[in-house]
Amino acid sequence: MRSAIKNYLLDEIKLQATHQDFGFRLNTVTVLQKAGIPPQSLRGNAIIWQQFRPIYFPIVFEKPTSYYDVILIRSTETNVTSAQIRRDGKLVSGSLKTGHSSLKKEIVFHWYYNNLVSGLYELYLKDQNDNNYSFYLAHN
Repeated sequence: MRSAIKNYLLDEIKLQATHQDFGFRLNTVTVLQKAGIPPQSLRGNAIIWQQFRPIYFPIVFEKPTSYYDVILIRSTETNVTSAQIRRDGKLVSGSLKTGHSSLKKEIVFHWYYNNLVSGLYELYLKDQNDNNYSFYLAHN
């Protein structure tokens, strides 16, 4: 986990298993406030490698919502011209909306997953040069 606006990295987070997922406690008073880190600037990655590709798992800060924020970090100026959520190569219902970030390097999407079944989904993107990119997202 890291902050998007300040060069600050949290590590050695101890995960605790619950009935459906894993969780951890973060005392924002002693950690974030003393370091001047706004909680909304936190970014986290939960990745496993399966069949030679990364699978990204959602990280929920505070309370669960009806959508996932998918935040991509770009190293060059890239314009996304098309974005879809797919399952087994087919477009799925649900809503994918472009979000906003105060940081130019971030591309933000809000995926409203509604009542989709648990499983593996693909965030499929095309850029201004007609290049394709796929990111695999686990939904439970």
